[in-house]
Amino acid sequence: MPADAILQLQNRSHVRRLLAYFDGRPGGPGPAFRVWPAGGAYGARAEPLTPAACPRHSSGLLLVSGITVSAAEFVEFVRGSLPLSRALARLYWFDAAGEWPLSPDADALVASLKTLTPPPGPVRVMATPRALQASLMDALDALPGWTPSPTGHAAVLAAVDLGGRGKSGVRAALVHPGAVLSDTTPERERGAFPSRAVAKLAEVLAVAGVARGRLAAVIDVGAAPGGWTEHLAGAAGAAVVVAVDPAALAPSALAAPGVIHVPMLSSDPGAVAAVRAALGEGALADALTCDANLPPKHAAAAVLPLLDLLKPGGLVVLTLKCLNPGAGDDKAFAARAAAEVLAPVGVRPRRAVWLVANTLSERTLVLVKDGEGGEGGRLFGGGGEE
Repeated sequence: MPADAILQLQNRSHVRRLLAYFDGRPGGPGPAFRVWPAGGAYGARAEPLTPAACPRHSSGLLLVSGITVSAAEFVEFVRGSLPLSRALARLYWFDAAGEWPLSPDADALVASLKTLTPPPGPVRVMATPRALQASLMDALDALPGWTPSPTGHAAVLAAVDLGGRGKSGVRAALVHPGAVLSDTTPERERGAFPSRAVAKLAEVLAVAGVARGRLAAVIDVGAAPGGWTEHLAGAAGAAVVVAVDPAALAPSALAAPGVIHVPMLSSDPGAVAAVRAALGEGALADALTCDANLPPKHAAAAVLPLLDLLKPGGLVVLTLKCLNPGAGDDKAFAARAAAEVLAPVGVRPRRAVWLVANTLSERTLVLVKDGEGGEGGRLFGGGGEE
């Protein structure tokens, strides 16, 4: 029988972001993102469980149901996905083999434990909210044969209070330790990316399906201190990265292979000629990126002078930093305004994404230059998997 997974996410906004990714899976109702695999094996439906009255910065719950792969396969999928692993706090697995009947409340679940045969070995309790976890820990401490332990456990007692959004009760299951994930994201993230800025670039390239080495040459506008530049030259595998910024780059960015620093504003006289020379005789860039700390229209204007150096079909990635929400700087308005700056020169928006790595006030806008054969044309030509 199909299984369910409940993803406890770092904050409430991650529920909306991952729902957009789920709806955008190949074959889904939204524009295709390369996060959730096609076919529905990793979930046929997704819905929020977070009560509407929760504080904005509280954790959120996302129910993914109709999963037909094994728990181990689903856990590995989540571990390997940049957006999912970054957003995740805990993963709870529920299937017919391990799940108990729905309890109406925490007290009823605690009472039902008295009727169950204890597993042969220590049990870890993993539950949300914290009050439920505390209740279950206290109950197991008092029950003969049950040995709660955060380490060396043979099984996990997973429990989630579903409260809100028309759902009620507590789902609980006794599962293998390999069927859950808990609090692994911070350690993984610290080792993978030196900053949130780099995590944004890594995520947008991943969901766009840009494999390492697909971008041979990139122009990075507003590059200092060089996080995106260094990632493009390193993990993304670009052979040439032209970093355009009058400010200094970090030594590690300057030392990355293929990095050429043009210490100018893109609008300065001679900047276009300097970037053209850095790319090489007759060469054009596959992508143009900008994560500068600028309002959305200004970020679009910053890349505008260099668009003649972008290949037809080339990719443009802009971080939209909505710095003045009180002045009508709405996220959708910001995306439209930035796109309007670039439309007269044949650069068209493909989508505005609320990346997991974006802040609450950011979106990432992906655009493609008119023409055939460029990186953007290959990435966004259809809705299915490559």
